Amino acid sequence: METLFSVHRFFAVTRVLVLATSVCMAQAPTSLEGHTDPVYDAVFTPDGKWVITASFDKTLRLWDSQSRRSVRTMSGHTGLVLSIAVHPDGSRIASGAMDNTIKIWDVPVNAPVASHAGHQGAVRSLAITKDGKWIISGGTDKTVRVRAAAGGQAARTLDGHLSPVVGIAARADNLQVATATELGMLRLFTLADGKPVGGTVVAHAGSITGLVFAPNSSFIFTSGAEAWFPKWPKTLPATFAATGHTQPITAVDVSANGR
Repeated sequence: METLFSVHRFFAVTRVLVLATSVCMAQAPTSLEGHTDPVYDAVFTPDGKWVITASFDKTLRLWDSQSRRSVRTMSGHTGLVLSIAVHPDGSRIASGAMDNTIKIWDVPVNAPVASHAGHQGAVRSLAITKDGKWIISGGTDKTVRVRAAAGGQAARTLDGHLSPVVGIAARADNLQVATATELGMLRLFTLADGKPVGGTVVAHAGSITGLVFAPNSSFIFTSGAEAWFPKWPKTLPATFAATGHTQPITAVDVSANGR
């Protein structure tokens, strides 16, 4: 059975709703309750076995997606946990927090196996490349940092952002990285050398809330405070805008087949 999750950011919500997509959503959502402060991010592992949640209570939790039970509380951050990324093989998790660090966790271990500093502010966004070689982080210090997943050595810094970096997406072929900021700016960089591709695009009037590459890497989708989301070719600018929502869009994603 395929599952989806719903995360409520910034509000006093301490649970994640897991929704069964079979039978046209006929089943009632299941609450994953256990955090003592708001949940800010949540992801599935690639095999769908685990759900990992990040919370303002400074912990991550590992949940069994079938039983809906918390099996680990992962403590180690000293600040609010804001971002999660999962290694493509599901063996490790990266988390970013307001303590300015990135922590690496083995699944299902409840203590970090590594901690990486470097950002001069909270780590708001994380991504791991599809080949599992690089961890990419964005912070309130307006920088994006690229480090080796094996060993954690810093490789390069992607500069030039004018506001906190709130979203990161890596192309499936690992050639480019897209970044999104609190002021609605969208940028592209070459992963190998950190050089910008083209200029800065004003994608939204306010903060970008969602950022994702299409599986074939031909397009980037973003969402923001407006009730629509554009479709950007990898060379920019936008070629399509989806309308229909009447309220701000808080997230965007693309199906595995890109349709």
